[in-house]
Amino acid sequence: MTANTTYLDPARIITDPGAEYRAAARAFQGIPSLACGDDGRLWSVWYGGPTPGEDENNYVVLAVSTDAGRSWSDERLVIDHADPVVRCFDPEVWRAPDGRIWVFWAQHAADNRFEGSRSGVWAITTTESAGGEATWSEPRRLCDGVMMCKPLVLSDGDWALPVSFWHRRQAGSAAIVVSSDSGATWTERGAVDVPPEIRDHDEHMIVERRDGSLCTWVRTRDGIGESISRDGGRTWSALKSASVPHVRSRFFVRRLRSGRLLLVRHNPSNAEFANERSRGTRSDLTAYLSDDDGATWSGGLLLDERKGVSYPDGDEADDGTIYVTYDFDRRGAREILMAALREEDVLSGDSAAGSLKTRVVINSAGADSRGFRVTPEDIPNRGIVFVDHQKHGRSGHGGNCLTQCRNGDILAFYSNVSGDLHKGHGTFGWSEYKRSTDGGKTWGEPVELAYSRRMYDSAEVGSALVFAATTAPDGKVVAFVCRFAEEGLWVKQEPPVVLLSHDDGRTWSEPHPLDPGASVEDVSLTFDAVFVRDGKIYIGFMGGSANYCPGPYSLYVSEDNGASFERRSELPFDAENYYVTAGVLDDGKIIVYSYPYRKGSAEINERDIPYVTSSDDGRTWSDVRTTRFAKRIRNMQMSEKIGDLYFLHGRSGSMGPAGEKGHLVLYCSRDGINWDDGLILYRKERGGGDCYSANTVVTSPRDGSRRLLIQSSIAYEADNSRVNEHHWWVTP
Repeated sequence: MTANTTYLDPARIITDPGAEYRAAARAFQGIPSLACGDDGRLWSVWYGGPTPGEDENNYVVLAVSTDAGRSWSDERLVIDHADPVVRCFDPEVWRAPDGRIWVFWAQHAADNRFEGSRSGVWAITTTESAGGEATWSEPRRLCDGVMMCKPLVLSDGDWALPVSFWHRRQAGSAAIVVSSDSGATWTERGAVDVPPEIRDHDEHMIVERRDGSLCTWVRTRDGIGESISRDGGRTWSALKSASVPHVRSRFFVRRLRSGRLLLVRHNPSNAEFANERSRGTRSDLTAYLSDDDGATWSGGLLLDERKGVSYPDGDEADDGTIYVTYDFDRRGAREILMAALREEDVLSGDSAAGSLKTRVVINSAGADSRGFRVTPEDIPNRGIVFVDHQKHGRSGHGGNCLTQCRNGDILAFYSNVSGDLHKGHGTFGWSEYKRSTDGGKTWGEPVELAYSRRMYDSAEVGSALVFAATTAPDGKVVAFVCRFAEEGLWVKQEPPVVLLSHDDGRTWSEPHPLDPGASVEDVSLTFDAVFVRDGKIYIGFMGGSANYCPGPYSLYVSEDNGASFERRSELPFDAENYYVTAGVLDDGKIIVYSYPYRKGSAEINERDIPYVTSSDDGRTWSDVRTTRFAKRIRNMQMSEKIGDLYFLHGRSGSMGPAGEKGHLVLYCSRDGINWDDGLILYRKERGGGDCYSANTVVTSPRDGSRRLLIQSSIAYEADNSRVNEHHWWVTP
């Protein structure tokens, strides 16, 4: 039988990963590494796969952060072999002294997993780490073996890799492979003998001590082993215990700029170490510092106490911030996490230190860990087609809004507008709605809203479209209609009017003005920013006839089930802001979000989004604050709280790299202010006009269970903004 040799062929470097490489498709992920770039960018790599284990399906993933780890990109790069039996695994990312970012990984065929001679250390590099997309070198095989811990720059300028040969050798399994020409060539210099009876993948790390000797720490079945070399790594002392208790797992040690050594290791209870061969629990990741080259250790900062945390790695930024990455629950939550800390935090052991950040999610592939599931499940996807405008060449990205009626029916409004004017991005058309009588399983035929169609057919206004809807406390359905000019893009012609239905949306009243004394410059547009509480209806509006509403933000309130509204207050947002969504927090405060639009600007901050709160029923407002949205957000829509979670969704911005903007992103929060890292429901494929969305909470009349229904526009053609309407369900 001929042995497989394709493991000697380079893997594919995939810079535009498809859906098969998204987090939702991974049943396993872990073993991360992190590096700080010269430009302040953070780089993270790990490996995973579609099957729940370490097998031939594994591939390497890379993500980046441009804001000190507060948010992380999706998969920027994937390393996967064309031969399905060749595994890519155990990656490491490193910033070299010349500024290049190196990504290392191992690859071998499934039938020779434990033969180091058939495993190989591969690498790619980039020098373009500042802005835009990185350009990578061709993959290159450096040497035999497996290398999964940080390289080291020796005092003589040589670069050293800690390479293991696992079960290839009876002796000398934990090697040092050295380059004297900045990575152009690599040569094995020496190796530590790890007795086979305690050998456990080695996973060794090398530090250079102050006296010039090298110290290698090795993972063994008996904890951490230590060996010393006094000739640059050519020969090594017999392995002995490092007198640092540890479970059978990788640890992390490195020299900091201060001269101290940093050690991150597991520190479970002493009882855990009583188990045979140190099979203690992988828990209690803790950071320590040493001033004496590892003879003694100080501090003890607990980073994560949970069972299932493992494999720390990290780097130190130029400003002294220490970044530590690790994994959690590789087959369940499937999280790649990060902590940011400083030396003083480690010494104090203060887990509440202001500079300390823990459990920052770099990537999560376990939907269950978020506390909800999305249907359709194979996200990102195109959802469930709700309205097929494509059949008639029509469009309708604005005017999505939904409400559940008193009788349990769901009404879903959308606009039916020209697919030709403004390439389908306009408002020239009318509103329609569909009804579901079975909780959203099936939907009836489209119904034209009579008033909206009448305005379109007349010369009174260009169009009159429903942009918000709700069910009043007494059961009336209330529809808020914004009125647009025929000429121009999104130009408002008249102030809004209100329609009422007393029979769950089967017939509608004649319109009455939202604010009889207001002009279109005072109040003109909302984006379904409506909610009901304590017997009253609240809705946020913007003012201004021009495209982006350069008028005031106002809160209107009805205490008579939509028969009339009062303008309760003006909100303190910048008049140039755009979009609006609103809701109620657990403490009773009203919260309103807007988008920091600046006309003509290419520098809009789409991650730090402004909001205000009111403690007195919307009469006065807090100062404008901001909160973070990791994957950006534009035209956001907030839900009421379902169980323990608020949800907010919208477009993942219109700025930034092409691969990050234009997607439909869903965030969740326990307090309505601090949001998670976000989940891509739909990844932009073509055209424009995507992700104008709305939601409603649907309560089952049968058992009282509650789900969130999201409706969003999704482009169906390239080079224009013609859209269909699509649905997703979120179930806590």
